[in-house]
Amino acid sequence: MTGSYFCRPNMELLELDCLEMDETMRYLFKEWNSLGKIILVNSKSKLLRCDIDTKENLVKGRGLGRFIKSIKKDFFYLRPEGDGTFFISPENLCPPKFPLEKVSIPRIHFDQDSGSKDFRWNLNLESTDIDEFFLHQQALKFAISPGFDTLLSLNVVRNIEPYDYQTKTVKHVLQHMRGRALLADEVGLGKTIEAGLIMMEYIIRGLVKKVLILTPSSLIEQWHEEMQSKFNLDFITDDSSKFNKYDNGWMHFDRIISSIDRAKRKANRSLVCKAEYDLVIVDEAHHCKNHKT
Repeated sequence: MTGSYFCRPNMELLELDCLEMDETMRYLFKEWNSLGKIILVNSKSKLLRCDIDTKENLVKGRGLGRFIKSIKKDFFYLRPEGDGTFFISPENLCPPKFPLEKVSIPRIHFDQDSGSKDFRWNLNLESTDIDEFFLHQQALKFAISPGFDTLLSLNVVRNIEPYDYQTKTVKHVLQHMRGRALLADEVGLGKTIEAGLIMMEYIIRGLVKKVLILTPSSLIEQWHEEMQSKFNLDFITDDSSKFNKYDNGWMHFDRIISSIDRAKRKANRSLVCKAEYDLVIVDEAHHCKNHKT
């Protein structure tokens, strides 16, 4: 066996220096079951001798809990080094590519053999079309991505130190409201920051590409400047010459800031609605209320 293998075991017993094996670990350790022992090595060259308990499906070792917790993730990669020794790392050391060829190994496996690098999974490509292939590829990426309880955007934004109530709001919208929310804090409490962080989380995770921000015309420049200075995102405004060079700039550009009033004009309304957006942010949303209801 060569390459590095993705593992996400049950870590509930780490306090007892025990690690419950997942399918991949059982596969890797099966030839050492008769000996009942393996050696784990981390990036600091620290060795830990462990016992394999096949009956209880556990790896046991003195100091194993502290050893695994030092990785600081709920998953890791194992690379067989031979003679029952396995290198353990929080990072995949064999970057994957996705060849369209028949694969037989029923697990996520990053292989590095004779200089070639590939990615193996339990997908039968003889009976799979290209759409299913890329869907499966995306699913595997999501499988090793942090959940919304970890905000990736906080490491990307600039000149922002969000308050606890803002990060709690962002997590709640992402975890429980699927990005569909009405942010109704008082004036000056940072609704723009909350909306921007929600947007960034989706963009970073590849869930959002095309974004439309609708705002009163007096706030267009403020939104444009904040998106650039705080979130490092270049938006185009619908009153710019670059936008208006196109017959339908709404379709052409992926990040647009527009005046609410301009967007709802009869001449623009059909063009705005024709485009499909992944995310729409409406500032001063009370301007959109229907006075007849």
